[in-house]
Amino acid sequence: MIHINLKQDDVQLLAEGRYTQPHPRVMQKYDALHLKSHNLSNAQICHILGICNNTLLSF
Repeated sequence: MIHINLKQDDVQLLAEGRYTQPHPRVMQKYDALHLKSHNLSNAQICHILGICNNTLLSF
């Protein structure tokens, strides 16, 4: 599993940005990054977003 370290400012930008994007796929990518910033596993993120692991890895 890849661990990412984001500054608090970056986490805040992700939280805000995921609702301002017009394209659903971009919003989903923001959601994935936001969930990853909270140290969720790939399996948990896939379950929450309803995507497969290959899709998550392609983000």
